[in-house]
Amino acid sequence: MKRVVVLVFLGLMALSLPAQAVTFQLDSLTVGSSDPGLVLGGGLNYTPPVSFDLDCPECSYDSVFFDNLFYLYNTESALNFDDWATIPLTLTFNFSVPSAGGQAVSGQSHGYFSLIPFGNRWAVDLDNPTLFSFTDGAFNYELRAFISPAEANFGWTETGYFDVTFKLKECEAVPIPGALWLLGSGLVGMLGFRRLRNKA
Repeated sequence: MKRVVVLVFLGLMALSLPAQAVTFQLDSLTVGSSDPGLVLGGGLNYTPPVSFDLDCPECSYDSVFFDNLFYLYNTESALNFDDWATIPLTLTFNFSVPSAGGQAVSGQSHGYFSLIPFGNRWAVDLDNPTLFSFTDGAFNYELRAFISPAEANFGWTETGYFDVTFKLKECEAVPIPGALWLLGSGLVGMLGFRRLRNKA
């Protein structure tokens, strides 16, 4: 009986520990703005899918750096008077976690895009970092993307390239159902009762 109890608790502990490494896969990146007359184009500068492995953190975050991960460019051929406004911009990162059965999740970096009329330039100002939350039923993962540069301006026909550092901030076990804890507690109680009966 003692061996059974030990095995049960070892199993419960294993369920509460994160996996050694998690595989993430960036499938695509899309660019959107609210004004069809003032538009940025862009996409991944790598052949998708972009896959990488990160270890679940203990004391420090595990991270991976991608040089020039994505690019943006101005689609305007000329500046119109109605294009001088600052327009909301959304970058959408579309991820999946192959190590979690192919679960898909999207996260967005919001910011602003504007054309600079007097210098014939365009500029972006993006939120940083972008947070992605995953779950595979056993573990919850929190991945963050740090974009560099977050603020920049470029020549009218210049393509802007952006680096991204992904950090795996958190790996938490999904709370173990109460029934499993009750099972473990019941086995411990049975073991204690058996010892008392043997002493009697």
